[in-house]
Amino acid sequence: MKNRYIFNFFILIILLFSGCQKKIERPIVLSANLWIGYAPLYYAYEKGWLRRNNIKFVATISLSQSLKYYKKGSIDIFAGTNYEYKEAKTTVKDLIAVKLLDISKNGDMIYGNKNIDELKSADKIEIYEELNSINSILIKKFIQKYRLTDKKLNFINAEPDNFLKLKMQKKPLLVVTYKPYDRNLKKRGFEVLATAKDLNLTVFDALFVSKKFAQNHQLKIAKLKKLFDKALRDLQKKPKEFYTVVNQYYNYNSYENFKDALKSISWKSDKDLKSLVSEDNIK
Repeated sequence: MKNRYIFNFFILIILLFSGCQKKIERPIVLSANLWIGYAPLYYAYEKGWLRRNNIKFVATISLSQSLKYYKKGSIDIFAGTNYEYKEAKTTVKDLIAVKLLDISKNGDMIYGNKNIDELKSADKIEIYEELNSINSILIKKFIQKYRLTDKKLNFINAEPDNFLKLKMQKKPLLVVTYKPYDRNLKKRGFEVLATAKDLNLTVFDALFVSKKFAQNHQLKIAKLKKLFDKALRDLQKKPKEFYTVVNQYYNYNSYENFKDALKSISWKSDKDLKSLVSEDNIK
């Protein structure tokens, strides 16, 4: 009996010791805003795939908020454009792109309540944009292309969801935005004056992370990439189910409108990710 108690005691000590040695792995933290090209990430989150793989998902209200969080070190991986990549790289020198998500065809755009000729004859133009994002490059190219540099330009910083409530006004107004935040602008009388494609801008979206972090979490990064591709396959094979899952975030009033929004991006590129990152047309 005594030997049995001694045996049980040692087993207990071993179990306790093993429990102390076992480390609880911290989840990796990923952020993305509601750009239409990130919909597969929201789908993977709602399906529970990210949580089951110890990936914490942070939904942000804008590209600039994701960038801010990353620079502060609050997140490990962020979804962003080549603009956010360049901005983040000033803080995180070894930043790399690990997964191409989409290419914008006409998903980034500039709306106006006046046509180009009317803008050229105006003295003052108000410009609503999400500062410190790809929007800044779009409007810069637009101003250069249509020679509006002599105008008094009033730049107003606004979060993308503010554009959903923006009302038509008499004074000349420009709105720099991206899908899905343009949903109500046409209804209110605004027209698309230019897209990234019109301005000869190659805008792509990718997952960005420091090289050191990627090396230390190779399996997790590989799994995250596979989960995005898995969500994309569901979008292609059962698009209505995909729409039902993610539309609580995107709030399109119909499946057809959601499908139209997806036409503004491409999931494939004729260039590899490395060459896309090395291109420097975002100035």
